[in-house]
Amino acid sequence: MERTEALAWAQAQRARRDEVYALLASGEWGLAEVFAAAVTDPAVAAIKLLPVLEARPGVSKVATRRRLAAADIDEFVTIGEVPAAAIVEMFDTVDDGGRT
Repeated sequence: MERTEALAWAQAQRARRDEVYALLASGEWGLAEVFAAAVTDPAVAAIKLLPVLEARPGVSKVATRRRLAAADIDEFVTIGEVPAAAIVEMFDTVDDGGRT
């Protein structure tokens, strides 16, 4: 891959990642939509899990990190590397990211 192709690829990856974050922040997408997109979109599958969880409105960053740690899930894992059902159940059932 030439340098210009690599730069274009990286820019496309960043743009897609930013688009996903914006959809989450606006509430248009939930975790289920992110995981569904990751099945067919390698750019979405390559996004790190923690920033996706924290991009949702009203989420406590500390509580999110604690819940990941309690579940023994590395915060640097990508969307494509984790079981979607477990993450969606763990985080979408509580809109505030686990604050009690």
